Amino acid sequence: MIATQSNTVPAYEGLLYTVFQQLRQNARHGLVVALTSANPGEGVTHSIQALTAGLGKDSLARTLSVDSRRLRALTADPGSLVDLCEPIGPSIFELVRTSARSGPHSWESWQYRQDCVQQLRAAFDYVLIDCPSLREAGDALSLAPFVDGVIMVVEADKTRRDQILHAEKTIEFARGNLIGHILNKRNYLVPDWIYRRL
Repeated sequence: MIATQSNTVPAYEGLLYTVFQQLRQNARHGLVVALTSANPGEGVTHSIQALTAGLGKDSLARTLSVDSRRLRALTADPGSLVDLCEPIGPSIFELVRTSARSGPHSWESWQYRQDCVQQLRAAFDYVLIDCPSLREAGDALSLAPFVDGVIMVVEADKTRRDQILHAEKTIEFARGNLIGHILNKRNYLVPDWIYRRL
């Protein structure tokens, strides 16, 4: 479990260097990771933004941040998917359009989802997919078999243990690789300097 502090990018550095770098070394192409939570409002979008900012510090790596709802609306040919992404920073990109023109493709197709993820993997070093909570939508589950891993965001002092366990089993049942957790909105009752000494 990886603990994070609210509104601080440095708290994510452990995740970036232990999980992302290790997985990236083992991958032949880019790394695609979906983030989700058991319940709405646990901080998935905040976590995506912090991780994207951290990965964006490496000017040699291309990082794409994408909302799964945009993926769900895709009709573009998978081969033209990269053309729908635009830079929002020196090495950070975002999927801004769902199609250059209407096409016959549908996100409902298993093969189409796989082809889209493969195209993103080939074009970017890191792809972070912001998925709604498992209670809101099945985006993370529909992507789970195709991405390199799923990270669950857990809100401290709110998400119950049984909810976490149920979400983990649901991801595994969807053939997803659960690679970690982010403990979000944690209250540090002990000063930071004491935590650093422990």
